[in-house]
Amino acid sequence: MVAWLVNYLEHNWIDMVKDILIGLIAGLILAQKSRNDGINNQTTVRESVQYITQTVVVNYPERTRRRPDNSRKSKEDDNSIIGVMAVVTIVLSYLYVKYHSELMSFMTSLIIIGVVGTLTVAVKLYRNNSYDNLNRLWTLQLIGILAFDCIQLVVMSKQDTSLISTLSLSEFFSTAGIEGVARFGIVGMGYILSLLPNVLLFVLLIHMLSVNLNRAYNDRVTAFFIRHTVKITTKPYHVLVALVLLCGFSLFYSTGYVYDLIQGQQENAMNHLEQTLKVK
Repeated sequence: MVAWLVNYLEHNWIDMVKDILIGLIAGLILAQKSRNDGINNQTTVRESVQYITQTVVVNYPERTRRRPDNSRKSKEDDNSIIGVMAVVTIVLSYLYVKYHSELMSFMTSLIIIGVVGTLTVAVKLYRNNSYDNLNRLWTLQLIGILAFDCIQLVVMSKQDTSLISTLSLSEFFSTAGIEGVARFGIVGMGYILSLLPNVLLFVLLIHMLSVNLNRAYNDRVTAFFIRHTVKITTKPYHVLVALVLLCGFSLFYSTGYVYDLIQGQQENAMNHLEQTLKVK
């Protein structure tokens, strides 16, 4: 892990510095000083949520359309779903092994961008006297997501895929076997789950910055972003619980614990069946 990280930093440190500077400067320029004293550093979480809901969602309501309900299912649909899941597992397992190093680099980039974005928004909100309890809670969750990304990166660095990463799909399937494909498929699913907290990270950054800009300009553009993120941000404590569960499930999958658990249950079932047959 340390050698890989050092090698990555040696080849990408210039781009990282440029990204950090551009992110900080752009964030400090875009987030203007608010002219509204409705929120300050002492505002509670409930007061902040009520302010955002009343001043943005009420003033700029979204027109909703009813969608037809297509809830009918059949057995053929269930069978086709199972087949699709099997194919997706095989492909996902192969892609995860083949592009393992690239996925690690992508995760590293997410961490860098997340750190820059979090610092930029936090500093600007504090300077604008807008760093209320809700924004502090969001910042805590952002830091938690970044810490989770670092743990995920460590877990990925310990997975040795160098021996089979250069194989074709058919060669990979024959070399790894069904058990190997299933294991890497589950681990790859854990990686996909680990991307969801990062989606939330960028949603929260956009929401926090949009609220700050909306207080300064009160325009429809920032209201658009707030209105489309407010469904998540109106219940911050629920989001926190969901985030913890999602990160936990992702690590269970990424570490292979879920695969080991399923395999252990299958072995116990087979042993129990053999003992039952011997008794008879």
